[in-house]
Amino acid sequence: MNRRLIVLTCFALPLLATDPDGTTALQYAAHRNDLKAVERLLRAGENAAAVNAYGVTAISEAAALGNAAMIEKLLNAGASANTDSQEGETVLMTASRSGNPDAVRVLVEHQAVVDAHEGWKGQTALMWAAAGNHAEVAKILIDHGADVNARSVLVTPEKKRPANGNLVSVQPKGSLTPLLFAAREGALKATEVLLKAGADINLAEPDGVTPLIMAIINGHYDVAAALLQAAANVNIADRWGRTPLYAAIDMNTLEPSTTRPAPRSADTMTALDIARIALTHGAMPNPVLKEATPGRGIPDGPDPLLRAGTTPFIRAAKTGDVPAMQLLLKHGADPKLTTAHDVTALMAAAGQGWRYGDSQIPESDALEGVKFCVGLGLDVNATNDKHETALHGAADRGADHIIQYLVEHGAKLDTKDDKGHTPLDIANGVEIRGHPGYPSAAAVLRKLMAK
Repeated sequence: MNRRLIVLTCFALPLLATDPDGTTALQYAAHRNDLKAVERLLRAGENAAAVNAYGVTAISEAAALGNAAMIEKLLNAGASANTDSQEGETVLMTASRSGNPDAVRVLVEHQAVVDAHEGWKGQTALMWAAAGNHAEVAKILIDHGADVNARSVLVTPEKKRPANGNLVSVQPKGSLTPLLFAAREGALKATEVLLKAGADINLAEPDGVTPLIMAIINGHYDVAAALLQAAANVNIADRWGRTPLYAAIDMNTLEPSTTRPAPRSADTMTALDIARIALTHGAMPNPVLKEATPGRGIPDGPDPLLRAGTTPFIRAAKTGDVPAMQLLLKHGADPKLTTAHDVTALMAAAGQGWRYGDSQIPESDALEGVKFCVGLGLDVNATNDKHETALHGAADRGADHIIQYLVEHGAKLDTKDDKGHTPLDIANGVEIRGHPGYPSAAAVLRKLMAK
């Protein structure tokens, strides 16, 4: 039988030699969460502070399990409350992540440094507790002096990295506060503890994303509602010009992504609820983007249509989100505003910016958006800076019913874009449009032209 197993189970031998990597019997016992074995090994003289080649200690194993009694035994036998890993992760951080308040309390009572920053991302124990929604742990740390507005490491310069197969995303810049971590993870109870302790509710990360925007763009609407109730600023915009209102409208009808599943929410609130609350709390109804926001769907790049000047109303129109459009209109949104590229809400609803093979909004939804825009008096023959009309957009997505509706309401069939293409040319399939053509839409256009 293995000698280590004999000692751990029967304690026939008083002490053990270490493994080649320096792992001791005490560390194995702690890893197995065996308090009695830990006690016997300590009585037998095992070194409570021994470290193996990977920086693992018995107390770090106990902290990972959140075993307060074992932690206390090891501390009393000579282990340090400030033991850390090769990356600077302290046992207090590890215990804070495990979430057992008693384990954390034992460590801070033995003088664990509460605001230590680990060496990889500069995170603190409070950040780990906040992200894990360990509210009681967070309160203990705060009561012992944890900085509620501490920041993790700021990562520069910005680089792109491959992830999730073909998805390319921008590396986060870091510099998050405990409240930003809680908002990102939907940690409602931890959010409430942090706010009560005086965390800065509007302190943003380097791109200007506030806790409120962070909660919304991650689909955590109950946290967003709590932040709104606590008087978070509803008109702060991030570097892209995205306000909480814009973010909520955007999240209400996200187009699907084929590289990741659709988000599932167990929240009681919805994105539209958050938009409604933000408006009643004084959100400006017509904020405009400074530039396209980071991609949220396939191909997960910035939306080529929703660029500078895009309003929440235009964003809602693009996915035929009539309830959102009605809400915005009720609170003073101007449906006739255009983007910096002269894109109207009607163009967005009809199909401009449609990406063949990627966009998946049903035509029935888009048609309702088109009807709503036309009913508000938007010009069916307005052109953007490429001389494209709403009808060009409808042809680009092969939307037979939208084409029919637009022409019935005065859309001109012979308008040419800056490439000289009519809607019929686009429906027939133009190479630069990226689709093979839509025979049915082309037939509808020919029929209408014949009339």
